Amino acid sequence: MRLTSDTSVQWGFVADWSLLGICPLSLCAAGLTRVAGACVSCAPGTFKADASDDACAACPAGTYSTATAATANATCVSCPPATYSNATGASACAACGTGSLSPAGSVSPNACVCGAGFGKA
Repeated sequence: MRLTSDTSVQWGFVADWSLLGICPLSLCAAGLTRVAGACVSCAPGTFKADASDDACAACPAGTYSTATAATANATCVSCPPATYSNATGASACAACGTGSLSPAGSVSPNACVCGAGFGKA
């Protein structure tokens, strides 16, 4: 059996690639990446803006995204105050300790400092 660009096989049968979840001659759409021959959604913390077989790009440190199949880096939002993300591709930000504060978009736990009325023991 030989596959051709029009998805027919040598004997004239038509292959229904949609049943397999793959299309061997097309690129994955924005928000999707190719894994084991199939286009799958970009995971939370990642995005892909264009149709291609490239990997999804990670949100930068200090940001996070909960979106699945994100198509723009605008889905990567700054970590809120009193949190941080020191890794790329985060789907959540880590909280500073009780009574600690940090600026929005912090990329390190070192950005967490004791708030007024709190001190290190």
